[in-house]
Amino acid sequence: MKNLFKRVATSLIAVATLFSAVVIYVSLAVDPNGFKPDIEAMARQQGWDLAINGDLAWTFFPQPGISIGQTRFSDEIATSGNLDKLTLSIAWTDLFSIISDSSQLTVSSVEVNGGQLLYNAENSLPVQLDNISLKTRNISLDGTEFPLAASMQVLGGQQVSVATDIAVVVDASSVQSLNLSELTVRLNDIEINGSIEASNSLSFIEGNLQTNSFSLIQQLQWVAEILPIVSVPEMADSAALTDVSIESRFTLDTVAISDINNLIMLDGQAIQVDLKIDQPRNKLTTIVSADVIKASNYLPKSGSSADNSGLFAPLAIPFALWQGQSQVEMTIGSVQLNDFAVDNVYSNVFGNNSVLRLTSLNAD
Repeated sequence: MKNLFKRVATSLIAVATLFSAVVIYVSLAVDPNGFKPDIEAMARQQGWDLAINGDLAWTFFPQPGISIGQTRFSDEIATSGNLDKLTLSIAWTDLFSIISDSSQLTVSSVEVNGGQLLYNAENSLPVQLDNISLKTRNISLDGTEFPLAASMQVLGGQQVSVATDIAVVVDASSVQSLNLSELTVRLNDIEINGSIEASNSLSFIEGNLQTNSFSLIQQLQWVAEILPIVSVPEMADSAALTDVSIESRFTLDTVAISDINNLIMLDGQAIQVDLKIDQPRNKLTTIVSADVIKASNYLPKSGSSADNSGLFAPLAIPFALWQGQSQVEMTIGSVQLNDFAVDNVYSNVFGNNSVLRLTSLNAD
C-alpha cells in the first residue's frame, strides 16, 4: 500500500512539474501581443472597428486564456465603447480538442472589468453605460444554461445590476432562441424578478416580471436631479406614491397579436392595465380598470403651488408613442374625493396618428 501511495504521489508531482514547465514555456516563448493585428483584422471581417491599445497577457488560472487591456470598439453605425480589461478563457478539457483541430476553439468564459458602452441609433435617445463589469462562464450555444452577472452605471451614476441564467441556441450564425431564467435586475431600490423566453428567431417573446414594493416619489426625485424638466408632485397625503409594485405577464409576437397584462398596486389600490397590440392592423388597445381610486390623496397639498397633472401623463403614452390606431378604455368603480365620490366612471378615447376622439364619458 505504501508503494502504491508513493507511486501515485510521484506521478502527481511529475504531472504538476510538467504542467508548470509548459506554463512557464508558453509565458516566456510566446508573446500574445503579436496576435494584435490578427485579432483586429478578424474583427473588421465581422464589421467591427477594433483597436487594442493595451497589452495582451496569458492567464492560466482558474482557466487558460488571454487578457486584453484598453480595447476600443465600434460598429460604425450606432454602437461604440471601450473596455479597460477583457479576459477570454477556455475550459481545460477543451485543450485536447484544440490541439487536434484549432477550429474547435470556443470561448468558455468572459470577464469584463471596467468599460463604457454608448448606443446612439438614429431617431432614438442615446443610451450610455459606464463602469461596466461582466462575468460569465461555461458559455454554450446549444441551449445549455450558463450564468451571467453584470453591473453598470446609468443615468448619471445610478447603479444597475443584472443576474440571470441564459440558454441560447445559435444556428447558422443567427440566434434561434434565448431564455433568461432566474432573472434579477436591481436599480436603486427597485428589484425586478422573473423570466423571459424568446423563440422563432426572437420573433416571439413571452415571460413574466415582478417588482418589489418601492417608493415612486423617491424614484421621481432622482430622475428630477438628472432631468430638471421633471417635476416631483407634492400631494395631500404624504404617504401617496410611496408603496408601488408592478406584476407583468406578456406574450409578444412581431407578426400577430401581442398581449401585455399588468397589475399595479398603488398604495394598496389594485389597478389593472392590459395592452393588446394588433400588428397586422397596426392597432394598440389599452384597457385600464380599478375598483376604487382615492383621488383625494393625490391632489396638491394645501398651500402648495405644485402641478400634479403629470400623474395622468401615462394615459397619453399610447397616443404619443404608437404610430397607428390607438384606443384607451378606462373603467373605475369609484373615484373618491374629499367631500364626494364619482361612481361607475367609464371613458373611451380613440386615436389615429395625431388625431384624438373622445367617444364616451359616463359617470354617476
